[in-house]
Amino acid sequence: MIYENDLIYIEKEEAQVPWLKIFTKEIYKEFSDCPLELQKELFEKILLCEKAMIEFYKPEKINIASFANYVPRV
Repeated sequence: MIYENDLIYIEKEEAQVPWLKIFTKEIYKEFSDCPLELQKELFEKILLCEKAMIEFYKPEKINIASFANYVPRV
């Protein structure tokens, strides 16, 4: 785990090209099921992770929708 607060935690997936996984502490099936405060926290951290990945990997494009395709939950 590389980050944790009261609402979420972030893990780094070790692979040939590592990536980050952002999870809510409470389980929600859909982003829209999350309380507004949690939605804001998630979006803020997603943007932070995206910027870090762009700076480090310098890709042509990042698809942040793929960040949410790891498990059937937020």
